[in-house]
Amino acid sequence: MKALLFSGIRSVHRAVALGPLPDRLAIYFHDLEAPHWPAFQAAIEWLKAADYKPVDPLAFVNGSHECKRLFISFDDSFASWHRALPLFGALGIKATFYVNTLPFDAAFGTERDRYFDRLAHKGERQALSAEMLRDIHSDGHTIGCHSHSHFSLASLPRAQWDSEIRRSKDILEDLTGAPIVHFSFPYGMRRFFSSALRDYCRDIGFETIATGIPGMQTADTGDRFAIHRTGWLLDRPIDHNLDDLRIDGRLFERVTGRSAIG
Repeated sequence: MKALLFSGIRSVHRAVALGPLPDRLAIYFHDLEAPHWPAFQAAIEWLKAADYKPVDPLAFVNGSHECKRLFISFDDSFASWHRALPLFGALGIKATFYVNTLPFDAAFGTERDRYFDRLAHKGERQALSAEMLRDIHSDGHTIGCHSHSHFSLASLPRAQWDSEIRRSKDILEDLTGAPIVHFSFPYGMRRFFSSALRDYCRDIGFETIATGIPGMQTADTGDRFAIHRTGWLLDRPIDHNLDDLRIDGRLFERVTGRSAIG
């Protein structure tokens, strides 16, 4: 029933709120296992052929309007990212990886299944290691913070979400030896965040914060702090994903707090 409802909502928006592709596109993925490499390669090659230039978070929010910008990012913690480094190199792209740091904790052994359950992940349950993270960083990709354990931060007491964000930032800075100034909040939708959390992220030094609210590619909030991303589904055709990027779901999201895409 839920899938049917979302399909109907998406169909309505495709009919009445489908515009051209914006000049700035922000897309995100989760794992990237080998069977999905051809679909990922096809997506990136299509976007590059359409003159989109892959950029890092700061170039995406502050860059020149004279070029079409593409922000490519990944959330959570998956060993499959590391295995895909040669693919990223062959495609000539650098991505941003928003990392949960629980897998670097000694307690992860007993927490592993609960962590992947929170992600609703049914594929390979192999998390990123510290060495893999360092390799990704050394390869020139951007490392961002995605909290320590991937809880819904807005549902936690202040002291706990403070620890979830600060602890993750500190661990990532220790592992990479570099400032971590980009953040993506778990679960992505507005109802999982709050103005207090947003202000806190600014105060501790994050320069951008990424959402996962689909249908917001055309949003111009005037806030260069925010990156609104849409998930790219590797098991769907390119045209399906392009339509998702073209849908203007701002009004629906503002009224309902839900995605116009599903």
